[in-house]
Amino acid sequence: MSSPAPTVSSLLRAALPLILAGLSSNLSIFVDRSILSHHDVNMMSHVTAAMNYCWTFLFATTGITWISKVFIGQYNGAKQYQKVTNMTWQMMIFSLSTLILFIPVAYLGAWIIPYMAHEHGLIYFQVLMLGGCLWPMCSALSSFFIGTYQTKTVLISLIFSNLINVALDLYWIPSMGTYGAALATITSMVFQLIFLLGFFLNARNAKKYHTFNVQYHPKMMLQAIKLGLPESLSHSCEMLAWATVLNIISTKGADYMVVTTLAQNLFILFMFVYSELGNAVKAMAANYIGENLNALLPQLLRSAFIIHTSFMLCIGASLYFIPSWFMQLFALNEQTQSLQMVIITSLKGVMLFMFLDGLAYIFASFLAAFGDTVASMLITASNMWLFLVLPTYLLIHYYPTTAATHSLVVLPFYGVLTVICYGLRHQVAKKQDVSVIGATSL
Repeated sequence: MSSPAPTVSSLLRAALPLILAGLSSNLSIFVDRSILSHHDVNMMSHVTAAMNYCWTFLFATTGITWISKVFIGQYNGAKQYQKVTNMTWQMMIFSLSTLILFIPVAYLGAWIIPYMAHEHGLIYFQVLMLGGCLWPMCSALSSFFIGTYQTKTVLISLIFSNLINVALDLYWIPSMGTYGAALATITSMVFQLIFLLGFFLNARNAKKYHTFNVQYHPKMMLQAIKLGLPESLSHSCEMLAWATVLNIISTKGADYMVVTTLAQNLFILFMFVYSELGNAVKAMAANYIGENLNALLPQLLRSAFIIHTSFMLCIGASLYFIPSWFMQLFALNEQTQSLQMVIITSLKGVMLFMFLDGLAYIFASFLAAFGDTVASMLITASNMWLFLVLPTYLLIHYYPTTAATHSLVVLPFYGVLTVICYGLRHQVAKKQDVSVIGATSL
């Protein structure tokens, strides 16, 4: 299958199944927290705090398996189909090995999760870590489908697995609290893994990609780990930074904690669009590189910017003119009028940040397709700690603030600097050799 043209319509067609899949996943997380907040607002806050630490470890592994779509896309574009399967199996083998990380981390949860979140967040963290290898395994299989333009399979798997998650949430959270929420998530991930593996091994893929041909190629695995490790560290550093920010802000009291966790929930609800748009960009760019069609990359970048900007304008307008829908989702209508106004003001700052973050994510997706993951790691790590965590600490401890100040001041400041850094690096990287499969041997 040849790659589609880099137009807005073609990119949207490639991205739409992924965006809908992301919507399904993020709605599942969102519903998780909405159910918890209606049951007990403290449960929602504790799970939000604990989830940052969960993602720190989950991204440490999925960052490596997720990068395999760059290899798969370039191999697929170059019509080296057996190597597409070889790379997928290397990432599956790697995923199984991550049990060495997740099992000890689960038992160290009491020292990892902040004490303030122990009551409801600790058991949630421990259950997710015990099933942690499911995330990189599903990521490895999803990368196969994305890199080979079979994105509808990813969409279908996520819709069904997340419906299972939500149904089990409704059944288990009232009786088991956050333990039930964690069990529901693990059960849905098991279903997703079985579903994706079944389609990976179906007759069509077995014929074209020889997916039953399981081989161990340590050189190929190491090449993927080498490319994926910077992105893995970048995501882990990012999650740790967000967790640190939340801890710093929580020292100001319960209102600050509620406003910040709600801002993060809005971010989770909508960032999937530019995240999955970036995955489509990454796959298309990798296929173009494999087909020696690098001249199409600038138009692909413009198309991605147009789609992202259009979406953010629509979402921003709905929040600006009708903010009450968000308040109702989290049962906040009983909160004081002043706190509701602070929450609404905070969310407007978050929307501006998300627009900037999306631009940076699109640039980062191109860098990943180019194999330039080290630059992304350095930009993310340095910017988050210098321009997000440090300003948050200084603002919270040394300046007069409201609960909305962080979203209105620090987040946009960090977003602008990140876009500039990624944009400048993209200008340099696009002039270099952007093939990664030439260095990969069996």
